[in-house]
Order: sequence, then structure tokens, then C-alpha cells
Amino acid sequence: MQETSGTYLPQISATKGIDISNALFQNSSLVLFDAPQIQVKNVSCENGLQSFKDARRVGCKACDENRVQFSGGPILDENVSAKGCVLTPRGTAKVGPRFLKLKMGYMTEKENITKSFRCPNHMACIGGTVSTDGWGEMCAAGYQGRGCLDCASSYAVSDLNSFVCLQCSSSQWQQVFQIARFVLQDLLLFGLSTMGVSSGTSKDSKILTNHFMSFVAAAAPVLEVVRETPTFKRLVAGNTVDEYIEGFSSTMEVGESSSPGISAMCILSYLNLPQEFWSRILLILFTPFCSIATLALARGWRLAAVVGVNCFLPKVCICFARYLACFRMEPENEGGEQFCLSNMYASFSFVPLMAVISSIAVAGPAIWWWLLKDEANKDTAFYLYLTGSYKEELKSWEVTRLVRKVALAIVSAALPISLHPATQVLCISFILLTALALETQMHPYKDHHWNLEEKILLNLSLALAIFTSSYMANERHWSSTYQTQCFLLFVIFMLCIVPSNILIYLILRQLLRERGIGGQS
Repeated sequence: MQETSGTYLPQISATKGIDISNALFQNSSLVLFDAPQIQVKNVSCENGLQSFKDARRVGCKACDENRVQFSGGPILDENVSAKGCVLTPRGTAKVGPRFLKLKMGYMTEKENITKSFRCPNHMACIGGTVSTDGWGEMCAAGYQGRGCLDCASSYAVSDLNSFVCLQCSSSQWQQVFQIARFVLQDLLLFGLSTMGVSSGTSKDSKILTNHFMSFVAAAAPVLEVVRETPTFKRLVAGNTVDEYIEGFSSTMEVGESSSPGISAMCILSYLNLPQEFWSRILLILFTPFCSIATLALARGWRLAAVVGVNCFLPKVCICFARYLACFRMEPENEGGEQFCLSNMYASFSFVPLMAVISSIAVAGPAIWWWLLKDEANKDTAFYLYLTGSYKEELKSWEVTRLVRKVALAIVSAALPISLHPATQVLCISFILLTALALETQMHPYKDHHWNLEEKILLNLSLALAIFTSSYMANERHWSSTYQTQCFLLFVIFMLCIVPSNILIYLILRQLLRERGIGGQS
């Protein structure tokens, strides 16, 4: 019997008994045998239905609402137990008689379809489908395993986010290019910083650059939060605006001496080296260590310490802080186990890791503080470079900026955007609010207009965090409207793009003036 429906459902009723065997029913939502005595053997129903049996009725029927059955067509036989339906898993977006689709960010396994897992990187879980025809892909390209947490073959973990997998190149030229970029990026940043500190003067371009990087360090993580939302994907993903925002976000990564789009694990695989926790750390810190050691031998350890801390302290903190991330794939009240990257990859517990990160984060500012308080260093180039912009009583103010920079780096690593977007925005807001309060109270710059500019940028950064929090809350609320989200998205973009472009223009103009081009400063 095939494609029976409506009044022609396969129903067989008898006053005394039914004896049926070796029958197959296809495209039928209900199969029913009704009699005082029923003998069935090897009667097959279609996958997606459940079988049932009571005092005088045997058959197959569709599952109840929010229940599914995809483990094979039921067999009606005296020696085969009835096959029932199971509850749809958490995170189900759509369910029908013959299919189930999950929301993005969820995945399930063949072993137990009723159990779903919340992926720590929701973009890695594409919202897979299960149907009577089989299982669709649960993970995006490059991801695999429970929660799509593991990187597939030829992919490796990103240096910026431990839940993002990047594809390693199979081309030898691409591999050489990535290795060169991995090394030269650190060398370029270190060289530029060395030139600036060695000049012994605190130029206006340096102040503007500091303001720009501080603004971008706060704005870039916020933009990354926004880029992962459905409204953004629907409105601007894949076009020129998306590419511009991706480039803007990468500015912070370059400023922190990270390697956007490159994975140290890929570099290790190119060099046929072990891809372990410590080998990854050593590779990331190899170029910074060699650069600092070379400068220390050539110009002295004090200058090397100032330049090294300025360039690489956030990077060192990120190397270890990324392993602070913890997550659950199932709710805690349902027995969901907590996973921490420190236990999964680093092979040591949370407390020692916190001690290492705290020691590194405190050591850098402490070195600067000690060098700036030492009277013997007053005539050195690095001392004049770090203190020239500030009032005499606040000559160590650059240390507070370093602390802010390190705090933002640790927050972005320990609370990755893909896992804790709201918490990351909250922490960034707290750091910015503290910085604004100190700036308002102290007015550290000698020139008042720098104090005013710093306060304006901090207020803009806070406004950006507030609008982003509102946008994220509306994104998940049942009463939100697409028009409202578009408006908030526009405001967020303007708060990022307009100040950053103004600062870039001012930096370029000031650099030209300092080199005697286009007038005197």
C-alpha cells in the first residue's frame, strides 16, 4: 500500500480476527488493524512513525506534537517490541512528521537524539537537520565533535579565540608566507616602538596614536559581538560594510601584536613540530623574546624592558588567559558538566593558571613604575618618551594606560565573544568607566585639550557599550522589531567608524607636520 491518505488510510477491521504478514506501507501517516484477535508478522511501516498495540488494535501512527522517531521504520510483529517517539531536543527550530531542524548554536548526536548540546561557538553549529532520510551535517566546515568544539583535519585553533578553527594551508608558498607574516608582524611592531621610545620625545602623534589604539581596543570586541548576531548577518554580512568592520576589528589585533587569521598550531604543523600547549606558547613568544634579548644586548635592559612591555605584555597575557575560558554544553540544573580549557589543553588547574596570569599582568606595570620612579633614569630616552606628555606629579600615568590595555586583553581572551558576549561587554564597560572616572579626577595631560579628547573618547566607548548591550538584549527578546535593531546597528557603526576615521586623519596630519610637511605643528 502506497501514498494512502484521507478516507483511504490503510485500515483493516474484522469482527473475528486478522492475520497479515510480509506487508510494507509507504507514505502513510496511519496504519490500523482492528479486531478481537490479530496476528501480524513482518509488517513494516515507514520511518517517522511510531508503532502501537492495545487490546484489539495494532498499527503505526504519527508522533504527537514535539516528538519524533527517526531510528528506522517500526516493524509490527509479535516478536518485535513497539517503537515509540521521543521528545525533540532543546534548541529545536522546526519539527515535522519526517524532519527536525535545530537552531544555530545547537547540535545533537545519533546516540541520543533527545539530548542536545549548546555549542561554545554558536557559529560552528550550523543548525543541523535530522530526517527520515538520515542525518545532515551538524558542524560548519572545519569543526567536529561534541559541541563542534574540535578542529577537523587540516584546521587548527585560532590564536585569538580558542573556539574558532582556521584552515591551514596546503600550499608551500602560502605556508612560507604565513610563517613570514607570523614573525615579521612582531618584528615590525617592535621596531616601530623602539624607534619611538629611542627618540626621547613625546610627540603629539604618539598621544593621538595612544588614544586611537585605546579606542579601538574597546570598540573592536564590541563590533565582534554585533557581527555574530542574526540582524547583522541579514543586513550587511558579506558586503563592503562587513569587510570594513572586519578590517577595523583586526586593527586591535595588530595593535596587540597578535596574528589575525593565522594559527600558531598551523605554523607548528608546517614545521613538523609537536602541536602541544607549551610548544604553542613557545612559538608565539619566540619572536618577542628574541627581539627583547637583542635590544637588551645592544641598548641596555631598561630600554628593552620598556619597549618589550609596551609591545608584547598584552600578547603574553592573551597566551595564557585564553585558557581561563570555561563553559557548559548542557544546563547546570540538568547535570551539565563544566569544561575549562585549562584542564582540556593546558594540563593544569585554574588556580595556578590565574597565578601565572596575575604575575605577568602585574610584572609589566611594576617594571615601568620602578623605572619611572628611579631618579637615575630621568635623562634617558625612554623616561622622556613616557613622561613628556603628563604633569610632573602624574608622570607615571602611562602605567595606568598599560594596565587598561592589559585588562582589556585579558577580558577579550578569558571571555571570548563566541562564548560570553554579554559578560565581555559588561567587563569592558567597567574598565572604561573606571578609566573615565580617573581621567575626570586627575586630568593627567599638561595640555588640557588632550584631557578633553581622552574624556570624549572614553564617553563614546561607554556609549558604544551601552548601545551594544541594548542591541543584544533586543536581539533575544520576543518584542524586538527589525527596524529597531537596524537603528541600533546604525548608531553602533557610527560610534565606531566616525571617531576612528577622525583619529586616523589627525594622526596622519600630525605625522606630516612633525616631518615638516604641510606646515609646522
